[in-house]
Amino acid sequence: MNRIFGHSSLLLLGILSGCATHIRPTAPAASPPDPVVSQVTLPQSEGINVYAYQVLLARGAASANAKFWKVLNEDVVDKPTNDMLQFNGMRIGRAPLSTYQDGLASILDTEKTAAAWSVFYFPIQGTCYLEMTAELEDETVFVFNEHGTSGRTFEHCQNRFAFFCQWEPHKPNTLRLSICPVVETWRKRIDYSLGDDPAEEQYNNVESLYDLHLRADLGPDELLVSGTSPEAEDPYRVGNRFMTRQGRTDRFEEVVVLTRQPLKLEHAHRLGGPTSRPLPGLPPSAH
Repeated sequence: MNRIFGHSSLLLLGILSGCATHIRPTAPAASPPDPVVSQVTLPQSEGINVYAYQVLLARGAASANAKFWKVLNEDVVDKPTNDMLQFNGMRIGRAPLSTYQDGLASILDTEKTAAAWSVFYFPIQGTCYLEMTAELEDETVFVFNEHGTSGRTFEHCQNRFAFFCQWEPHKPNTLRLSICPVVETWRKRIDYSLGDDPAEEQYNNVESLYDLHLRADLGPDELLVSGTSPEAEDPYRVGNRFMTRQGRTDRFEEVVVLTRQPLKLEHAHRLGGPTSRPLPGLPPSAH
């Protein structure tokens, strides 16, 4: 079942210790909140806020933009991992937070982009999830890794990124994030007994976790940016299935920005959550 998100402002606040809770604000807001961000190194037992921005762009606005990726350091992962990510239709880079206003904002924060943002409270040694699509009737996904190529078709599913968070032991106040694409499916069960009209029960079942060895460090004054590579043109690769959308007439790509401090989004249209496939509605300026 597709969920259609209009142009109303909806803040996604995920306070996670295993799952996300979405809270609707009492009044529209034009930009993310500005909470106080502690500059003190937290004890190993505490969690920390991480801001996640999902920005929808015209296809190629970032993936085919050499200037965009030149700002980012893609050595955040080693070469074999980088090659594997690119072959699966994904890429990742890291940069100082200052580069956002110096150049990235001119691509990510415009009247032709749309964005949803979340605030995650990461429990150290815990897992959090970011929805990348709405519920899908079906899809086919292929993954390429050191074990070869494997593919599978899913029904009644949803794509998410799973994030595992821990402190980097050799760098002060630095998080190590592991990012794993996950396909979650729904199953139905009917329990029968004599004389009863059995009720149908739906339950979740995580089917596949695609370990692409994507592990990157995030300091307090840095940002991580994940986008698509040219290989995402293949409709069955992970980058395409998780990070591209089909509009009424145009195609779109998604960029995910992770940071320890809130970013300013002053021009991008605000989406209420993950967009569906096919995308039923976008701001008029995004077409």
